[in-house]
Amino acid sequence: MIKDSVSIRGDVSIRVIDQATRQTRQKVQIRNLITEVGKTYLVDRVLGTTSEVISQIGLGDGTTAPDVSQTALTGSNQVFKNLSSLQRPTLEVKSWIASTSFIDEASETPSEDINEIGLFTDQDTMIARTVLSSPVTKAESDILDISWTLTIG
Repeated sequence: MIKDSVSIRGDVSIRVIDQATRQTRQKVQIRNLITEVGKTYLVDRVLGTTSEVISQIGLGDGTTAPDVSQTALTGSNQVFKNLSSLQRPTLEVKSWIASTSFIDEASETPSEDINEIGLFTDQDTMIARTVLSSPVTKAESDILDISWTLTIG
């Protein structure tokens, strides 16, 4: 029997930028876990059998280790923001690139350290989640810039 397999990889880039000086204060790049429901969603999206779209990034204070069975962020302090851009795969580029920025409103970021980040669809399917090895802290005057790349190979 012939068996094909496809790998799905997720990478998150996080930058904390001082809004006044435009200097990067902190930069984190990390691989993330693709959840089981996330893998199913991505395959369904490639096949055109779902109308769900990748739509938001969630931040939280949870520190529970990522697990493929998770369907939500684990912390009690969570904030979600719609994506500012989404690049879909093409024949040349086999990646989704989702990005957004959390700017200067206190309501846009958790009041505690950011420990976990999740990528969600418009129907609240958590595609991917990662827990940071060191928390990211965004001051009210900072810009938190997040770019998430999902690659199917």
